[in-house]
Amino acid sequence: MTPNPITMNLGDSMRNAAILMNQKNLHRLPIVEKDGRLVGMLTSSDIMGDMVREVRSLPCAVEDALLSP
Repeated sequence: MTPNPITMNLGDSMRNAAILMNQKNLHRLPIVEKDGRLVGMLTSSDIMGDMVREVRSLPCAVEDALLSP
């Protein structure tokens, strides 16, 4: 077990979690309650799924501009 692991609090934003995971090169991030109790695990796949849902919710013109090479 890793002593003093990097964690996020329950309720923190997905954006901040994605930034932290990118900065620290993490593929999994434990999610804890304020008392430190583990309540879940956020994965890079969860982040990607959230990003895809966000892109799909954009108007087509914006989506096309983002996806153009």
